Amino acid sequence: MYMNESLILRKQDKNLVILFFYILMASIPFETIDINFMKGYLSITKIMGIIFILLCILDLNKYFKKPPKEFLFFISYYLIFILTGFSLEGFYFSKFFIRFTQISQLLILFWVSYNIFKNIHISYKVFNYLSFLVVGLGLIQLLGYGKKYFESNYEVRETIFGWDPNAWGGILAFSFIIIFGMRIQNEYFKKNFNYLNYISLFILVTALVKTASRTAFVSF
Repeated sequence: MYMNESLILRKQDKNLVILFFYILMASIPFETIDINFMKGYLSITKIMGIIFILLCILDLNKYFKKPPKEFLFFISYYLIFILTGFSLEGFYFSKFFIRFTQISQLLILFWVSYNIFKNIHISYKVFNYLSFLVVGLGLIQLLGYGKKYFESNYEVRETIFGWDPNAWGGILAFSFIIIFGMRIQNEYFKKNFNYLNYISLFILVTALVKTASRTAFVSF
């Protein structure tokens, strides 16, 4: 019975929608890379997100099932944000509109992801690929490639690919939690948690320290 369920779960992730979902998740660490096209409005992640959402719309019954109750809290904030934002004018309205589109995309992504992550096989795959991709970028940062410096309050904060130090620190901390959480929760990872995982955690912590992000450290 368990083997049959496992085969079904694995077959479910072999379609175009799930493929673009993997690509979308993998593109998140590269969000800030300039693609020289509609600078400030489009990024690799946003392009992948638009394609992914359009593909999901083709199968509404599968990917837009009833969202969790907690989703209503996000919708409430969203409605308040809209009501207050449309009273703005000029420069402030343009800033509001950009934020409006970002929150709209995030809400749709949360809704669809909630249904996709019901497949345990897909959720483990996504979190593993994302965390070890961030480990690779953390190593690149430590080696001195693509890194940038921010100076604030007489301290130098290190980041990569133009990320805000707090945002990049949050991604590093999230990846640490994923890898360490797998070690605690999953029997397979408990038995196969090797030196590579410890090295990965060391890279994440070292890169995180260099961001000097207090917010990211609190997330631990």
